[in-house]
Amino acid sequence: PLVVRLSPLAEPSADDVLAARGFSRLDETMVMTLPLEPDRFAIDPAAIIARKPYAAWAHGFAEANRVPERHRPTHDAMLAAIRWPAAFASLVDGERTLAYGLAVAERGKVGLFDIVTVPAARRTGAGRRLVDSLLAWGAKAGCTVAYLQVVATNAPAIALYRALGFAEVYRYHYRGAP
Repeated sequence: PLVVRLSPLAEPSADDVLAARGFSRLDETMVMTLPLEPDRFAIDPAAIIARKPYAAWAHGFAEANRVPERHRPTHDAMLAAIRWPAAFASLVDGERTLAYGLAVAERGKVGLFDIVTVPAARRTGAGRRLVDSLLAWGAKAGCTVAYLQVVATNAPAIALYRALGFAEVYRYHYRGAP
């Protein structure tokens, strides 16, 4: 189905036009940024950071992000198509993976994407340890700013990002076709 992203750059009337045509409002999202200091973050010893997505990481990442099986080939192809330097990361405890995430370095900025802690490891600090590791990776890659996007209703993630010093820059939302 058709989905339209509406950022602050969109004409204000676009939202009203889509609403009048029955497009439902979806997923208000915050864009947040953080200035990176070179030695503020460290890569956790339990973090595994690969330059390319590998099968076990891709499978666990898709499972943790609840990517439906029918969409996994497309999802995997999108990950494999990333051309900028990337960090395909997981945080492990023995045989268990606690969290997954992806960072991409581009023109002095590092974007964090799809940060997810597995349900059994939530509220244990695993997410913070993974994010710290990805930010350290970004700083080592020469990035001076980090950014991310988080659904505005995800209070635990927003609290984590704010505690790290991320600040909201703007919001956007989607409108989905009826």
